[in-house]
Amino acid sequence: MLMLASIVAMSAGVASASADSSFDFVSQAGAQPVGELSGHRTGVKVWEFDDDLLLDGRGSGGDVRVLLPGARAETGVQQCQMVVIFGGIGCQDPQGRLEVTHLARNSDGRITEFDGSVEHHCERSQDKTFTAKIHYVLGDS
Repeated sequence: MLMLASIVAMSAGVASASADSSFDFVSQAGAQPVGELSGHRTGVKVWEFDDDLLLDGRGSGGDVRVLLPGARAETGVQQCQMVVIFGGIGCQDPQGRLEVTHLARNSDGRITEFDGSVEHHCERSQDKTFTAKIHYVLGDS
């Protein structure tokens, strides 16, 4: 979890998204850690740090973060470890589903565009689902 703390702490230095970026999520009743909330966030960040991918939706009602340790952004579907964090509480799914339908990078390899979705089933509530769709376009930095 030290790695998680380092990544979350570094989020302040990451460039912001354009105004048309979005992070939309739906969580079934009892799905951990979000509960039965659904929402729309416009403060979106998508980045890789070392060998981890982080998808971040910020806005009123609380920040939603999806950490994918050991995952790199690439188009297609991946089954991978996933941690969803909401209200300072996180829950792991060892076999989460990440689908990336569009990805663009700049000459430095930094993600500039991302369209994808995640499906998460917390270990404590495997029969409940959290899903999110993320659309990200890097804003002017």
